[in-house]
Amino acid sequence: MAIPLRRSLAKLTLTILECEPLIKVYSHPRSGTHFLEKFIGLNFYSNINLERKPIVWGHWSNRQVNKDGYDYQRLFGNHFFPSEHHNQKGKYIYIIRDPRAVAYSIWKTKNFLSAKDSNLSFSEFIRVKLDWVGSPACKTIPKWNIAQHWSHHVANWLRYSISGKNIMIVTYEDLKLYPEKVFSDILKKFFPMTFAKRKIISPRIKVVKEKTGLLPNQASIDAWKSVFTEEDELFLIRQIEHKFFLRDHLSYQF
Repeated sequence: MAIPLRRSLAKLTLTILECEPLIKVYSHPRSGTHFLEKFIGLNFYSNINLERKPIVWGHWSNRQVNKDGYDYQRLFGNHFFPSEHHNQKGKYIYIIRDPRAVAYSIWKTKNFLSAKDSNLSFSEFIRVKLDWVGSPACKTIPKWNIAQHWSHHVANWLRYSISGKNIMIVTYEDLKLYPEKVFSDILKKFFPMTFAKRKIISPRIKVVKEKTGLLPNQASIDAWKSVFTEEDELFLIRQIEHKFFLRDHLSYQF
């Protein structure tokens, strides 16, 4: 009886998911967006074509076209600040990553910066004001450096999530270290009926191990440590509001 029950539940789960609005992933740029999209695609929508192409991306002064697209791009929401006009019937996940890792990742992603800023050293970059807001595609009068931009972005989404029953917060670090828990949390949040059935059978989740995204990298949690000086780190930390999202926040005295 175990095998037929497993097959029956798997079929029922896929049917339920096909009838629901797709989960959409929102984030500050370079926060593990594609990593989460692939994780969701593999574990919740394995029977659905989530590909979208071409994809236009990059800094507003040098937009580029990726003709190959991305296999899970239909799960992408955007990088903008939250809007009250979101469809309240949708399902939204906002992924947050340690701001030091975000700063490092943006700095080394040259097409996220203007030609002028792409030549800055890392120490210079974290102190310069960005000429984009929300997404590198959106030109603005410079007012925030990367730490301030991250802080405002995260603070706005956290406030928005309080009022929205259909919004979930996930951290990149949890997705890397505790994928089983993240899977269970997503299932419970957006598919409670299927979550209840999981008490009968616990499916084996698919973990993303390979590089993924438009510009795939090693997706290391602590790669930022190779470029930060102590002075740079203190400069960034002093400007962010939600220090809880520093992975080692308990080791600091603020």
